[in-house]
Amino acid sequence: MEIYAGTQPDGPFKADKQYNSLQVMVTRLISDISGSARNVILDNWYTSYPLVESLLCDHKLNSVGTLRKNKRDIPPEFLVTKNRPPVDSMFGFGDNLTLVSYIPKSKSRKRNVVLMSSMYHDDKIDEAIGDDKKPEIITLYNSTKGGVDVVDMMVGKYSVSRNSQRWPLTVFFALLNIVCVNSYVLYAHNPQNKLKRHKFIKKVCMMLLEDTLKKRLQNIRLPRGLRTESARLFPEAADAT
Repeated sequence: MEIYAGTQPDGPFKADKQYNSLQVMVTRLISDISGSARNVILDNWYTSYPLVESLLCDHKLNSVGTLRKNKRDIPPEFLVTKNRPPVDSMFGFGDNLTLVSYIPKSKSRKRNVVLMSSMYHDDKIDEAIGDDKKPEIITLYNSTKGGVDVVDMMVGKYSVSRNSQRWPLTVFFALLNIVCVNSYVLYAHNPQNKLKRHKFIKKVCMMLLEDTLKKRLQNIRLPRGLRTESARLFPEAADAT
């Protein structure tokens, strides 16, 4: 894992652009699998023509990723959705890359998804999808990136994050949210464990707070409200005082 800090203000702690760019950061992350002929799935924040080409030519890694619409690598024709029917796919082929623009079956005809791949070199449609007629590039992306989307959804439902202008706190909250999801996955792997996720998170929080709250009960100056609530949660510690 690495934190992409984006464009930073001038100053003594500004990260060098050669170290902090998206392409350089992805290259560091894939260093352990460089040359292994694996396939790398990329989010639209990272996908670009130079990166996909570099992964293929310099590291012998295929890649599939969604593209943001503001990328200059996308020909204008792939962004036009007017007069295109739902579930329509437009393909473009280069020497080693394939570009696809797909219009999903939705109420909005103005929406389309653009992906780039160095793994696929044809316009094959995944027949198993049925009427959606999605290209195989998209079904592969969905099958591998689905875990990230599910984690984002789970984090959004039960989040410990709070608004803050301090980025270390923002990173800490994000890590704590992901830890809660990962630990629940391990917990739920045992079929004998029956707690729902919100109750599991609450129990984890109380376990993390237990030592501190018990120590606070020893403080004779603790406000009565806090003492009463702490004593209710940990009666054995209250008895000891």
